[in-house]
This record gives sequence, C-alpha cells and structure tokens, in this order.
Amino acid sequence: AVRWYLRALETPNLDEEATLALQYDLGVAYQLAGDSRKALERYTDVYSQNIDFRDVAEKVRELQHKA
Repeated sequence: AVRWYLRALETPNLDEEATLALQYDLGVAYQLAGDSRKALERYTDVYSQNIDFRDVAEKVRELQHKA
C-alpha cells in the first residue's frame, strides 16, 4: 500500500485536498505496518497544512506519546 500511495503522490496537478488525503492515508499505511516514525512524519505534514483534517491532530498526539 505504501508504494501505491507514494506513486499516487507523484501524480501531476494534484489538488491540495487530494494531496492531504494521500499523505494521511500513507501515514495510516505506515502505522499499520508498524513504522510509527514514518507515520508521524506524514501525519505531521498533514497537520502543518490543515490541523482540522480528519483526526490528524489525534493521530499526532497518539504517536508523540508513544515516542
């Protein structure tokens, strides 16, 4: 799944909402794969652009407390 999300992020002319969704979903994929560091990086990227996107603030807090 990670590979496909990374490939999708390379799509030309993605709008901001699609990019945020892909970044968030990539974070979920990393988290499910057990890579909390990369998941947190993706969630933090999303959070820095839109703090109200889905439950990204909760995901960032959750992973920061585990670190």
